[in-house]
Amino acid sequence: MNRDNDRIKGTLIRLCNSPYYIAAVAALAFLFFVTGLSFIGIVISSAIFAVTLLFTDNERYCFPPLLTMIFQLSFVGHDADNELQYFSSPAAITFFAVAAVIMAIALIVYFVKIYKTRQRKTDFFRRPMFWAFVALFAATILGGLFYKPYDFSSLLYAAGIGGMFLAFYAAFAFLCDKTEQTRIYLARTMVSVMLLIAAELAAFYAFNFADYGIMSSDWKAVMHIGWGISNTIGAMLVMLIPAAYYLINKNIDAPFHYFTVFVAITATYFTMSRTALVVGAPMCVILTIISFVKNKSLRPLLGVMSACFVLAYVIFAIAIILAGKIDVFTDFFIKNSVSGSGTVEEASRGRTDLWKGYFELFKSSPVFGAGFYNAFEKLRLGGMTRFSGMAHNTIMQYLGSCGIVGIAGYLYHRYRSVRLFVKGYSYEKLMFAAGCASVVCMSLLDVFFLSPYFAMFYCLYIVLSENVQKGETEINE
Repeated sequence: MNRDNDRIKGTLIRLCNSPYYIAAVAALAFLFFVTGLSFIGIVISSAIFAVTLLFTDNERYCFPPLLTMIFQLSFVGHDADNELQYFSSPAAITFFAVAAVIMAIALIVYFVKIYKTRQRKTDFFRRPMFWAFVALFAATILGGLFYKPYDFSSLLYAAGIGGMFLAFYAAFAFLCDKTEQTRIYLARTMVSVMLLIAAELAAFYAFNFADYGIMSSDWKAVMHIGWGISNTIGAMLVMLIPAAYYLINKNIDAPFHYFTVFVAITATYFTMSRTALVVGAPMCVILTIISFVKNKSLRPLLGVMSACFVLAYVIFAIAIILAGKIDVFTDFFIKNSVSGSGTVEEASRGRTDLWKGYFELFKSSPVFGAGFYNAFEKLRLGGMTRFSGMAHNTIMQYLGSCGIVGIAGYLYHRYRSVRLFVKGYSYEKLMFAAGCASVVCMSLLDVFFLSPYFAMFYCLYIVLSENVQKGETEINE
């Protein structure tokens, strides 16, 4: 029996070490996405998570199903108008509950096993960012204190927002060992998620674009692929791009991974997320230049492929001009620019009004703010979700919701994160810093930093940077 168990375990480990495992998990997630079988897919992903966590020799193998799980939520099988009801239906809740139970049992069994064998020691208190996350949680949870009327819902929102950062950080700090092999494996996984998202966007266009025929505000308004809207999709693509650059600078399948950068930033354009493009395009240029300068062996590859990418964009631009189709691909961007809409306020699509509203909330309660729920309810637009009432700027969000205490906690967290990347600087850390910096910058114009998807990858980048060991090879030349 033990021999059979060892044989099964060995086969499972070989499968997880296979270069096809990560791709297969992403492909499976895409299959469930396009078929609309998201709920079944999430349960299967949770089962794969449990099996790989408990029956392999390294925790990193549980990350592919974990990181792709949420991106299986699909637009197929329901209308965008009834999405909230669809994902909160008894059937959906049942599947989510089953998945949660499977993962919870797996984690409990795993921690018991680790505790008994003393296989893993994680000094949380000594990790560079531990107290920074504690400070962020404390500052968040105090939001709205003494504001009248104090709404208990603000405490729930604050606990959810602050708690998700602590939970992701603690889980990843425990599950990620400090080897370079694990960082490479997780970077590959993030690239697979990036390609999964690009494929989902392509599927959404294939199913729906013919009904609109033009990239206009109307098309952007209906771009919802299940787990995110247009801006969220674009920002998620941009945030994952540095993982590809990490692998490029490790000379790991560099041509393929540089091509994935081209795919991701091109897909970002088709999300029509101006914020993602404003941050993502310059980031790609900067990281390419840094890679070109610092890694001599990459120079021919980066030079030739960059020229090919630019040429492809030029040919595409000329083709749509000659075909008279410029408006098909530029309508939204032209009409929502300052020159196209006439004023900064109109071009901001409501953001400037939100910033003014949050500043007024800050003035009314400068120490602890008005609380998250009060802010969401007062400033959201009509019947839209509470996301529409978020500040679309992290600084203004903490000022209005948590006051001076909140912004102090956020800035301390920000200081510690910068210190993490600067202290013991390496090009490896730079790539992880770029992932964090991208979401921080994009969140000056949107809600991303306080979203669970982005918090998950933000915490993963932080943990991977903490795990970089002094004296390790920075770039494999």
